[in-house]
Amino acid sequence: MRKRFFVTSLLLLVVSGCAEMTASKPDKAPVDVIERPIEMNVVNDTQAKKGRVILQTRKPINPEARQKQQMLNSLLQSFDRELGALKAVVVNRGLEKSVGSEVELAERYGKESGRQDADYLMLLAIDDYSVSEEQEKKKSLWSDASYNACEVEVTYQGWVRILSIPSLAVVEQWEINGEGSKSFDVALNKRCGKQFPNHINRIQKEMIEKTVCKSQSDYRNTLASSGHILSIKEDNEQRLIGASLNSAVGTEKGDTVYFYHQQIAEPYAQGKVVNVTAEGSLIELKSIDDNETIYKHDWVKLHYSGMLNALTCLF
Repeated sequence: MRKRFFVTSLLLLVVSGCAEMTASKPDKAPVDVIERPIEMNVVNDTQAKKGRVILQTRKPINPEARQKQQMLNSLLQSFDRELGALKAVVVNRGLEKSVGSEVELAERYGKESGRQDADYLMLLAIDDYSVSEEQEKKKSLWSDASYNACEVEVTYQGWVRILSIPSLAVVEQWEINGEGSKSFDVALNKRCGKQFPNHINRIQKEMIEKTVCKSQSDYRNTLASSGHILSIKEDNEQRLIGASLNSAVGTEKGDTVYFYHQQIAEPYAQGKVVNVTAEGSLIELKSIDDNETIYKHDWVKLHYSGMLNALTCLF
């Protein structure tokens, strides 16, 4: 009887001890976020923001200025369509001719005032454009009949720049180019020239689609939604960053986030969104550069991998 009482008491003691340990295990403790150094610009507006952009083409020059402008117009329409489909981007249509007033507005009321209608200018340019058309009389291998062999080739080279408003500093830039050709035959009594324009249009359409596809990671990352660091919670295993990035600007669980000390700067840390609501998000810190410090109100920005997209656009 005494032995059974001892065993029972021992079990109660173990269970009680485990319960006490479980109850006393602390949650992730809040950590005071270090204030931004004096030399860093003050952030007054910490709300999450979409990338607001104006699209514009640079007026081309001869030779082939008219053809260059046609290509640019098609490129602009394609970029507009793709950007407009993104949750994280706002395309300010109808403002492409008012960049000067946007800059003036931002300078007058301040970058953080919310008075300006765009944060970025996306400028498209084509420097070189050429079309090669060939027609050659050939004899059939299977008979004495002859025919006209036709071939048309189109090439172009240009660039895209994304500039910050109001400074118009270049934030990102990349080259765009394309080439395509089409061969076909017509009867000897017909000319290739009548069919060349249709084939040129098809070639240009394919080149534009591929150009926009290959540019996807560049413009998505540059114009991605951004927010600011508000809090930090950490324990021995994990550090969670509270940020203003929310579901309203397209943030989703599992998104990759880069950390920046300034709006236009190199990232110093990387994390993964583990929870997101209409108010904000929690970001698990995955890596941080040596000797770097996370400051209050630092920028956080969504980042998209371009590897899968690059493979898709090759074909």
